[in-house]
Amino acid sequence: MLINSNVGSMSSLYQTSTTKPRTSRASAVRSFKDEMALSAEALTFSDALKKMRQMSEVRQDKVDEYSAMLANGSYYASSDDIADSILYALR
Repeated sequence: MLINSNVGSMSSLYQTSTTKPRTSRASAVRSFKDEMALSAEALTFSDALKKMRQMSEVRQDKVDEYSAMLANGSYYASSDDIADSILYALR
């Protein structure tokens, strides 16, 4: 390998630093606005979900109906229906 007298000038290239003017991080940060587009199906689902949340969790008409049936003794549940319900709940 041949080393000539230009080694000194070459090493001076590595010793000089080229500094760029610094900018503050605040000015360097760009603000981007997030955007979201919903499909027609998602909008329909959203509307249905809002309506469902406005509904009562208890169907008072059914509660009143079965309460009246229990009170007057007209409610009947077969043993098969009761067994099926128990087995379904255990799954």
